[in-house]
Amino acid sequence: MAEEKLIQSSPNDVPAIVKRLYDGFNSRKTFSKDYRRRQLQQLKLFLQEHEKDICAALKADLGKCKMEALLMENGLITNDLIVALRDLDKWMEPRPVGKDLATALSLSSPYLIPEPLGVVAIIGAWNYPLQLTILPLIGAVAAGNAVLLKPSEVSVATSNLLSEQLPKYLDQECFQVVPGGVEVGKAVLKEKFDHIFYTGSTNVGKIVMQSAAKHLTPVTLELGGKSPCIVMEDANIDKAAKRIAWGKFANAGQTCIAPDYVLCQEGAKRKFLDSIQKHILTFFTENPDASPDFGRIVNINHFNRLDGILQKTKGNVVIGGKAVAEEKFISPTVIDDVTPDDATMSDELFGPILPILTVKSADEAVTFVRKREKPLSLYLFTESSQVKDLVRTYTSSGAFIVNDTILHAGLSSLPFGGIGNSGIGAYHGKFTFDTFSHLKPCLETKPMMDFAAKGRYPPYTDANLKTLLFLLKPRQFPFKTFIRVAVVISILVYLIMVGAFLLRVSFIFSLYFFYNASIYAII
Repeated sequence: MAEEKLIQSSPNDVPAIVKRLYDGFNSRKTFSKDYRRRQLQQLKLFLQEHEKDICAALKADLGKCKMEALLMENGLITNDLIVALRDLDKWMEPRPVGKDLATALSLSSPYLIPEPLGVVAIIGAWNYPLQLTILPLIGAVAAGNAVLLKPSEVSVATSNLLSEQLPKYLDQECFQVVPGGVEVGKAVLKEKFDHIFYTGSTNVGKIVMQSAAKHLTPVTLELGGKSPCIVMEDANIDKAAKRIAWGKFANAGQTCIAPDYVLCQEGAKRKFLDSIQKHILTFFTENPDASPDFGRIVNINHFNRLDGILQKTKGNVVIGGKAVAEEKFISPTVIDDVTPDDATMSDELFGPILPILTVKSADEAVTFVRKREKPLSLYLFTESSQVKDLVRTYTSSGAFIVNDTILHAGLSSLPFGGIGNSGIGAYHGKFTFDTFSHLKPCLETKPMMDFAAKGRYPPYTDANLKTLLFLLKPRQFPFKTFIRVAVVISILVYLIMVGAFLLRVSFIFSLYFFYNASIYAII
């Protein structure tokens, strides 16, 4: 079967597309809450109506099974859309902030208001070509931006699907899909945007950042790195092996947060190797190339890179190691007795190859991790709270997960992003909305309430300076306590007033009764 041909925009068309997006944004339509909600609903409709097409495209690009396509791509996006549609009103509301004594006494109102950044570019990745393109789009739409969306040219079928179908669902004045290869990417990066969101390799991330710097454009870079797994002797070794095998070999290892290598404590290694072999066999049978649940490498270039690593490693291939170029297939592979300078340890693997290194203690594992670039994720398997605290405190990573792998990426309540070489910025759920918003500081004051800070005006005096320094000094102003006390005092005042009124009425009735009684006595 012939490979699908990539649909491409012309690089010469990019400037006009960007201008159209700025015209659309300047029409102010994206500022409307109803408009944003309609576009999000259209995105949801696109996912629902093209579920079969999405699964077929992901199968063509990566050999991705239906379970992974719907769970890790379509399902994850749908959940983020549900959260965005549910919470959009709350996200767009002004956010009150604390006051100093001067602003409190002058009845001023300080707050933050989220405003759209403008026209933003989202450059997607090939390994999860739908999820990593549409997830940031959700937050950009919710925040009121116009968007240029560039899918990865490596995942041809998914890029073509987005190019052909997504424009039918979104307003073309404010949302444009721009497919294409390197030349189109270069043309996009020449343009001025209000934000660039890129997912991909660290090397290309540096190019994106250099291009953005020419226009002082802020960036979000979702990169990668070698995410370590630390397995201690006190862990549930069988569960650790099962969860590492799942996190590593999903999508044939082509996941930015997949466990890249294992630092296994000496006493646990034999059991760990036996367990992971058992689970790989259970997951994918003795013939993973025939398993419907195991994917393929995205293209021949990436296959050759991984095959080259297998040829160069000095470690002991204890599981797998099979590579078939015609099928772009590399079996789930585990390599034991790996040294820090091995071919498997130089760069992020991004494939179904798992090196195992041995450590004597948690301290040694921490030292090993700290000598390398900060990873996107760090996975620790232990039952010890002391070890957990040690690793969490003395290592730095985009995320820290105990006794599991990759699950954190499915939680919209947790920000997803790297640190250092593994990325800049974070997203998912409300964090994506905030990434594509400027939280504008606002302060509203009352014209008649000038007494609290009247000493700011010339002529200046030492007395006024002393007063202002006192008023502006940071302090915890107990607003909630103040309100509770004010409510109690108000109730007491009300009761006193009611009591006084009843006392007055009682007194009047008493006088009236006494007067009538006196008249009656006289008569």
